[in-house]
Amino acid sequence: MKKKRFSLAVKTVLATSVLLLFSSLTAHAAYEVSTITSSDVPIGTTAVQYTNDFLQVNWDNPTISNPDQGIGYVYVWNRSNTPLSLAELNRDDSTTYATNGNRIDSFDPITDIATLAKANYINDDSTDLWYLHLKTIYLAGGVTPTHSDDAVIGPFNIDNVVSGSFCLPDPDCNNPLVSTRNTQLTIQLTPPNDLEANGVYIIDAAATDPVPARPGTGVAGDTTSYSLTDTTPSDKTIYVWFQDQAGNISTAPETANFTLLPAVTIEPNTATIFLSGSATQVFTIAGTSDTQNWTISSETPVTPNDTVCSLTGDTGTTSVILTGVNPGTCVLQATSTVDSSVVTSGTITVSGTTANLDIDGDGNATALGDGVLIVRYLFGFTGNTLVNGVVDPNCTRCTATEIESYLAAAKDSILDVDGSGSATALGDGVLIVRYLFGFTGSTLINGVVDQATCTLCTANDIENNLLSLKP
Repeated sequence: MKKKRFSLAVKTVLATSVLLLFSSLTAHAAYEVSTITSSDVPIGTTAVQYTNDFLQVNWDNPTISNPDQGIGYVYVWNRSNTPLSLAELNRDDSTTYATNGNRIDSFDPITDIATLAKANYINDDSTDLWYLHLKTIYLAGGVTPTHSDDAVIGPFNIDNVVSGSFCLPDPDCNNPLVSTRNTQLTIQLTPPNDLEANGVYIIDAAATDPVPARPGTGVAGDTTSYSLTDTTPSDKTIYVWFQDQAGNISTAPETANFTLLPAVTIEPNTATIFLSGSATQVFTIAGTSDTQNWTISSETPVTPNDTVCSLTGDTGTTSVILTGVNPGTCVLQATSTVDSSVVTSGTITVSGTTANLDIDGDGNATALGDGVLIVRYLFGFTGNTLVNGVVDPNCTRCTATEIESYLAAAKDSILDVDGSGSATALGDGVLIVRYLFGFTGSTLINGVVDQATCTLCTANDIENNLLSLKP
């Protein structure tokens, strides 16, 4: 009978203990930490730089009601605001705790401190958030060790680094630019989410140069083009730094290398062709060995519907001959037979009129000046023998070289006055001198027109021809 009474007493005690424990567990939420007294980093989503040796958070002890007794805390730092379980906080192990966690066996306000070592956050970016999980340890009824619910404190947003990248697409980042002749580059940026306004800094230099200093002024983050400051053909490197809203700047620039090739141009790029001269100009492609198909575009004649320019050797060549036909302007275009790339010249101007009998360019054609120059030239005179005593002081073509060049270009186009196929001193030369002296009719042509080969044989034909050649 005594044994039965003892068993009944034990059961009564156990039942009472379980009831007390249940009662304490249902009240534990009241002891969660609710007041943070200080923190080295503000709580919130605004990112801040912080490089101290550790992050420290202090709090006030919650008020513990009798007969419960506060004995300390257990905490863990992690990246989640989801409350942790008791097992995750290692509440029953006084020596081993979860990563970045600890147990505080004191309820002294001076020791109410949770710390996170620098190594954990030194490389954090703006998207990296920390949360402090904190549970109060207390003795329920002064007897049973118990924990409050998890007080989740945070976020703490530490931003000590800036991320960002870029490429030179050709046509995309999987196929980056290797070489180009263009000094205007497309830059595809992948800036940080928290990019500072005008927080992209770009500079170019030769690939062999040391890393240059970051420019003092940045540009907006949506920059997609960049003009090279160094346009000398060579290996190049593009350097890009990023700056974020927390003030972090790339410690080393992101880089991309490529080769700037010589520009492909038409040489000369612009020209003036004088109809009174040879009326021709040779244009050559420069910067590539590709052959070209040449075309004329943008013809603007002085007289509507006139042809301004014509081409010779315009298919599959590296150079072309352009002939001025009538006054006006035109543009020359070269299309590569290799990759169909197109290069365009500047404006080509065709000026003046076709060659005329004003050989020395003084504005007039005279028998004893220009006529003598023509006859001497057709006799084969050159140098001083050609020009002595007959060049007008008002000349614009004054030297023997200039006059010889003009006459050489004019020989086939105007000096064959009777159209026989060749210009001769005793035939065409005499016709020109006689005409410039004022001779007409049979007096003009007697004894000097090659009747066997002429195409302009009558005095009227030759007079009309010579009239068209006067300046």
